[in-house]
Amino acid sequence: MTRRLTVLLILSLTLVAFMAMTAFAAKAPVSKRVINPRVYNVMDYVLPYPDETPLASSGLDVSKGSLGRAAASNSAATPSPGVIIGDTWYDYQRNGSMRRMIDIGEDDEVGVHMSWMRLPENDAGTRVMQYDFYNATAGVLGSSVPVNLTWAGYGGVLATGDNRAMVGSHERPVATFAPQFYWDTDEFAQFFGFFLTRVPDSVAGWGGHTGQEASWPAFRYQETTPDTVLHVIAQISEPNAGDPQALYYFRLVGTDGSGEWDYPPYCIDTVYLLSQDIACSNVTGKVAMVWTGNLTGSATCDTNSGTQPFVQLDNDIYYQISDDQGITWNNRVNVTCNVDGEAGYRPYVDLSALITSDENLHIAWSGRVWPSDANTGGQIGFDCRIFHWSEDLPYIRTVHNAEWDQTTCNGGVWQMNVSKMTVSECQGRLYVLWVQFNDIPHGIEDDCATRGLDGSDVVGSANGDLWIAVSADSGLTWDAARNLTKSYSSGCDSAAGIGGPCESDHWPSMVRYGRQNLEGEKWQGAQVVDPSAGTVVPYSGNYYLDIQWINDPDAGGIVQDEGTWQLADVHWIRVPCMEPIPAPLFNISPNVIAYPAWGKFGTQVDTPVVIENSGNVALAYTTAVTVTKGPSTWLGHTFGTGGTVPSGLGNVVNGYFNLNKGGVVDDDGSGNVQLVQGRITFSSNAPSSPDVINFSFYVGDTIYTPVWDTISSGCFALTVSSNGNTGNQGRGQVNLDYWSIDCDTVGTIPGNTSVYLYDGSPVVARIDGIDTLANFTIFTDGFLSESGMRAVGAHTPVTDMGTYNEFYSGVFTTNDTSIAFEKTLYAPKASDACFMIQKLKVYSYDG
Repeated sequence: MTRRLTVLLILSLTLVAFMAMTAFAAKAPVSKRVINPRVYNVMDYVLPYPDETPLASSGLDVSKGSLGRAAASNSAATPSPGVIIGDTWYDYQRNGSMRRMIDIGEDDEVGVHMSWMRLPENDAGTRVMQYDFYNATAGVLGSSVPVNLTWAGYGGVLATGDNRAMVGSHERPVATFAPQFYWDTDEFAQFFGFFLTRVPDSVAGWGGHTGQEASWPAFRYQETTPDTVLHVIAQISEPNAGDPQALYYFRLVGTDGSGEWDYPPYCIDTVYLLSQDIACSNVTGKVAMVWTGNLTGSATCDTNSGTQPFVQLDNDIYYQISDDQGITWNNRVNVTCNVDGEAGYRPYVDLSALITSDENLHIAWSGRVWPSDANTGGQIGFDCRIFHWSEDLPYIRTVHNAEWDQTTCNGGVWQMNVSKMTVSECQGRLYVLWVQFNDIPHGIEDDCATRGLDGSDVVGSANGDLWIAVSADSGLTWDAARNLTKSYSSGCDSAAGIGGPCESDHWPSMVRYGRQNLEGEKWQGAQVVDPSAGTVVPYSGNYYLDIQWINDPDAGGIVQDEGTWQLADVHWIRVPCMEPIPAPLFNISPNVIAYPAWGKFGTQVDTPVVIENSGNVALAYTTAVTVTKGPSTWLGHTFGTGGTVPSGLGNVVNGYFNLNKGGVVDDDGSGNVQLVQGRITFSSNAPSSPDVINFSFYVGDTIYTPVWDTISSGCFALTVSSNGNTGNQGRGQVNLDYWSIDCDTVGTIPGNTSVYLYDGSPVVARIDGIDTLANFTIFTDGFLSESGMRAVGAHTPVTDMGTYNEFYSGVFTTNDTSIAFEKTLYAPKASDACFMIQKLKVYSYDG
């Protein structure tokens, strides 16, 4: 067959002009061909949270997206459990950490206090924080009422010592947002207009932040000796939603908002994520602030200097404790202590903090699988684990393992396979609650709205379920997670769509402490969901934890352009404080070996492996090796034919995977790279058995991984890669250097140039049958991604070309090898030349 070659030459004089696709918004490029949602990790990294500008037009678009699409029937959908306490058109309750939106209290009466962010009409009207309750003394469910009335949101609720509700959020009564708090006048009185307070704009704007807003508060109301104190952590906008934010602690001494706010507030850190939480003792003056920050932390709250390379993903967990109700603070502590360039698990945006009845701080968080080359082009996906740490047991322990590829749909912006966790205490045991998308180890991979099943838009189309895990030893061991809602609704669409409503359970929150039901209390109006029923350890006590969440008829966060505007119900259930089920839990890292893993001809590569048993019973396993491609002996390991991993302390076994064992794969004389494949199966007494580790390993002389460098013109610079990417997701703020100099002197917002080029690359598209295929290197979709591009030769930068600097001039290929192209990027050296030149030749192969 004859191969036909065509050449397309593109020459552009300005960098912004030649970018075929550049990230300035939070919507992913969609290729119908790409069904694997790992490609869409773009959605995790674009903007840290939505613009809090109120919706401008009346009437919400309820016809967008999947509404009315021909869909598979979800007649087998399982309704979500729970008592419906209210509704909202605004499904999206949090960008990051959930915090507490439900609490239980008792005084003359006993009951549950519940609050949520509500848009009451299908219109761009005022958003409010809504409040409802269940009075167990009278056996009455309240009628929900609005509390914060001026574009309030992203708040929570707590019960005071005398069982009155306190509702807080950020609110904008005039021109700016600030944390604002309301106290009910009596138990379940639902009158919040008398006792209130607001962080003053003058305090929020302290330290060079005048005119900026304090938003996204986490708060606790501490009624111990010697004072009653309101503790608040909030972020100061600097100046756009996509910028790193100054994190401040605000303190007010006085009952029901009386007193004065401390001045100045305490500067905690500069952060990129909305992860902060705060926990207080109910007995002493102990207070703890917990947050996610970059690896080294920041010693200053000056976020405008441009000297700190803030990034969204490469993080640690920090905490800081005060023993005197926030008057003084001990030194910050780094819990995770990650090292730049080392593989591991990086904390993301979700965490939860609690000080238990024994006065110890506990933290639960999600950490994504992090390859050693994640900051230089390595693939980062949705696979993750939930971790726990405590003061009395200072070890990081695995609560739940969610290291799998979302094969069909994902949870969307600011989500991983598991998100929105809450840690609570009951009967001396710990409980962690979270939302999970699919359950691939147990065969559930299609619990998606129709737009995810047909591949038209996988982002945010996964239906969430609520899960819970239990520890009886302060977090040292955990039991196997249990599904609370079991609301499978594959092929759903929306309340008015052909596929019917989704049963997507999301944005859950759980009370801090479980409570015993006492004689005479009337809980008949509540619904109990008992996942211990029928297990080997059924619960026979009368302690319960209360849980609240949003049941979304169209999966996804609407303010992130996921799904359609739908009226969602707010659900409430009670869960018994069940005991853990005895079982080992098998966790292995790494759990797959795949491209770009490679080794030299004739050379054995040993990869370190850790088997961890996070369960509460000893793990016993056997092993088996299967080779599916290549010499029969190329794959091995050091775990023998079997072994055991104890529970509790010392619950790991270390070893190696032997790749190209004995150097059996060698050059066959052609010099061609050879692919070998196989699997190692671990059979055990764990619920997940058998656990299969798949291997896809390349052996050759050289495989070219991406190289990053910076190309500079006379007035700005840009980070670029040998795989065709430019911008590198804004890392290092080398994205045309408008961070430090501003050429934007015209337009509606002069000087508003904190991000010019976030991420970009050429997009190579062609027709293959009836499909349009596209390849690019945006949002790390290079090197590892099926849609990505990679260099086929070594990178040698040319540094002296007379009047030009050249970064790369090389040949690249898409990962399916169906197309290749040449690209060269230049920048003039002249001091007055503020432009760059890209030269792109695309070769299209037919046949």
